[in-house]
Amino acid sequence: MADLRASCAVVAAAVAEAAVRDGAAGRDLPDAGGAVREAMWRPEYGPPPAAADR
Repeated sequence: MADLRASCAVVAAAVAEAAVRDGAAGRDLPDAGGAVREAMWRPEYGPPPAAADR
């Protein structure tokens, strides 16, 4: 798999759409793909602490 994050997003969007279709979602998701991308965790790291702070 070239891009695991993108593949996971596609699968998650399909699951969300199926949940909406089956009435299990509890709410409507007009843009399941956008909702999935919005909810995905993004690794954002700050600078490492200075050696004196350890």
